[in-house]
Amino acid sequence: MKTKAKTHFIGLSIILIIKDGDCEVIEVLDLEDELDQPISADDWCSPSVTVLDFEEQETSPSPHPTAHDGWFHDVVWEPSDTIWPLAIKEKVIHRLERLSEILPVWPVLEKPTGFILDISDPMHHLYEMEKDGKWHPTPDYLIKHYDNDSWKSQSGRDVSMVVTFELGSEAEPYFHTRNKCKGAWHCTYLSEDLVSVGRRDVLPVHQERIATLQATMRQADGSTPESRAAIHALVLSKPCCAVDPSTSAQCKSHPKIREEIDSFGVLHHFVGCSGWQSDFKEGHRRSPVPPNIDVTLLRKCLEHIRLRDGNSRDMPPCGMVITSCIGKKKEVCPFVHIVDGEQVTAVMVPLECKTQMTIYVPKDKMIKKALVFLGDIAHTHPVPLLRKATQDIKLMFSKVVQQHGVLGATVSKIEALAITKHKFGGKTPVALHPALANNHLKCNLIKAEKAKAFPLGLGLTGAYDLFYRDKDLEPDQRYIHMHQDIDGTLLILAAFKGLLKFIHQVTSFEVDMTFQQVQKVLVQKTTNKEEVLEINKWQMVIYYKPVQRALTIMDVYTNRSDAASYEKLFDAVQKVTLELTGQSIAFKWLCPEGNLLAMVVDMEIAQMQGAAASFAKTQVPLHSPLDGSRPKSFPPYFVKLHSLDKADYDYIISYMDHIKTKQDLEDFHWNILSLKNAKLTAWWKHKRSISWILPCTICGLSPVGEEDWDAMPNHTNAGEGQHAWTKRLTDKHHKLVMAIKT
Repeated sequence: MKTKAKTHFIGLSIILIIKDGDCEVIEVLDLEDELDQPISADDWCSPSVTVLDFEEQETSPSPHPTAHDGWFHDVVWEPSDTIWPLAIKEKVIHRLERLSEILPVWPVLEKPTGFILDISDPMHHLYEMEKDGKWHPTPDYLIKHYDNDSWKSQSGRDVSMVVTFELGSEAEPYFHTRNKCKGAWHCTYLSEDLVSVGRRDVLPVHQERIATLQATMRQADGSTPESRAAIHALVLSKPCCAVDPSTSAQCKSHPKIREEIDSFGVLHHFVGCSGWQSDFKEGHRRSPVPPNIDVTLLRKCLEHIRLRDGNSRDMPPCGMVITSCIGKKKEVCPFVHIVDGEQVTAVMVPLECKTQMTIYVPKDKMIKKALVFLGDIAHTHPVPLLRKATQDIKLMFSKVVQQHGVLGATVSKIEALAITKHKFGGKTPVALHPALANNHLKCNLIKAEKAKAFPLGLGLTGAYDLFYRDKDLEPDQRYIHMHQDIDGTLLILAAFKGLLKFIHQVTSFEVDMTFQQVQKVLVQKTTNKEEVLEINKWQMVIYYKPVQRALTIMDVYTNRSDAASYEKLFDAVQKVTLELTGQSIAFKWLCPEGNLLAMVVDMEIAQMQGAAASFAKTQVPLHSPLDGSRPKSFPPYFVKLHSLDKADYDYIISYMDHIKTKQDLEDFHWNILSLKNAKLTAWWKHKRSISWILPCTICGLSPVGEEDWDAMPNHTNAGEGQHAWTKRLTDKHHKLVMAIKT
């Protein structure tokens, strides 16, 4: 046994690498094998034969020293006219190792070594097809998948070759891939001792030095006025977001320090945009200069002028080295650099590496082995951090997500599950594997499981699919009852019959639009434009006394909030309620069988107008005292506005209790005007501009009577509490399908 990877060393072996045209033969021989006759080139159909001498190892002495000493004297070389260096590229292998596990980093040993890798472990699922029709990777792909170094591959799948590497077995056809190390990327100002290093083994000998340099850089950030100014300038160097309305082109101007004097005569500095023009004002950057930033130094940074003479304030050498798999995604070093007294932009440059690796893979899919040959050219970059997520680690995390379920699944919830600790052997995800410290990776794994659960996507198409699947269910089990788009107004109505029927057992309900619950839905995407729908969730909430808690009895997802759209929404709510419960939504003052005293809402005028227009259609004229042709007169009979905000309340609470008649209202009106408070006057004029606001707010002006008024709640606490409760359990900014299902 040689390493933790369960390797076995074969001390005395011979590899013959033979090439005849497009046919290449690799044979592993043992020194115990007897040769009946000398080896000649003609015996191998004029190939090139490389016989490799293996030196005796201290850890594995030769069991047959006599045979080893005299074996090569029995080989007779026959002459050949072939110039072999021009015919093939020889591989020299001095030792072999057998591996039963895939290595995260492959060593390039001083004595050229070949690895016989057995990957028959069922966990790898080689050549097996998944349910979605995708094939699991081949051995060569799997080897590179586990490797934390990055490789550029060149496949030889179309080349015919035969390989024998098991003693006593027959030669098998193989294909090969030739891989060249892609090296790494480093900061322009990387410390000199890390620019060109020779690395053969897998020990992270340079990681401590890299970590020390990066820690020093972080400590130096913001420690001097020059550094703080440089960091602020780096943040401001991002492109301006303004778009020229005349050309639809993004602003390409640069940041510029400007001055302004406030109303107290104090001079302030802010960073504006040099592209600001009288006909192009909107959207340009505007950022105040913080008090701890020296304006003079900041101006020098933006204008690329030397900050200080000399190098006394220069930043220490950088330690930024990243693998080539993400190198081009990070073009600029994230650290701020001051060199020779001037702020500079440090770009990431490639660190070339000439290490090569050849992998031989059997064409017979039943042979789950591979030959890995690494040359004798060492890597010229440090060992990468072993943070690459391997197939087995991804699979473990995905299985935990499956057991939890994709609905409401987030990274924090999955990590906090007891089943997660159980599956990970009592460890946290990060302790199990460093790759699981990457939240972006875990989010992608959760998204992948959601995509499997909802193959038609999480947008409008997926929502349609949910609706049509629910149509096959019985009404008692159905959740989505309506999915329609009328004149651009999207309505997706979801409710359970068991909860909705409670609307007939309470005296009031609350409705409100909640925001931030649903992400924008992409409808159409063209080359230069994306068309999206901004969808919000409208909730219908009751307080059910038998269980002493608020209940959400209906959710409606819509993209409009104007009066006409609200009318369609309330029409849909009434229609579905009647279909499911057999009873209509009935208010005491509008219908003879009405059990509801009020719908409690905030002061959203469009919602009130839409509700009045909708319920005017379902009133019973013989019972209702209202004229159906005048919907504006309806709100005081079925709506109660919640209490005013604290500032308004503190201004007028002492007067509100005394308003019992219209004369009291007029007296209060003149009292407000006499205060000569502009904000209070504007507030009051708005309340009087709409005829139903005050009757829905003040008991003395309401037509429903004091007894019914006192039976109505004065707030929307139940609805707001349900909003907060839902967001706490399911988070925010869901895709449409996930918002519906959670």
